[in-house]
Order: sequence, then structure tokens, then C-alpha cells
Amino acid sequence: MSRDDDARLRLARARKRLLAELTGIADAAHVSARSRCPYRDRHDRCTFRGGCRNQRERGATQGCGGGTLDPRPAPSGPG
Repeated sequence: MSRDDDARLRLARARKRLLAELTGIADAAHVSARSRCPYRDRHDRCTFRGGCRNQRERGATQGCGGGTLDPRPAPSGPG
């Protein structure tokens, strides 16, 4: 086996491992998205400024998925 063949084989194995990891992450995100509002941040605050169905049905003090709504603007992300 040549050095090029060996490098290609190692690259293919690395890609396969990476794909397996990313698939697991994506699968977990899909499961989480079914039960968790995508606009809820890590501190359980609603960051959606458009007024979601949960906010309209439960009043302005109720936020995503039953959590309390923080009226302060959401902090801007990195970048």
C-alpha cells in the first residue's frame, strides 16, 4: 500500500467517525426540538420578539413552553 493510499484510508476513517458524531448531535437536536421551544435560551428566557403562540395564549408574563417571560431584550450573541 502506498503512502497516498494510506492517507486516503485514514481520511476516509476520520470522515466516517466525524459523520457518526455529527449524526448523533443532529438526532439529539431533533428530539429536543419536539419538546423545547427553539427561542428559549440557556437561562430559560424567551428570546423571540415576535410574540409566539405561548405568549399570546398565556399572557405577557408567560413565555415559551410555560416558563416565565423576561421582558428585557435578549443579549446579542457573539459576533
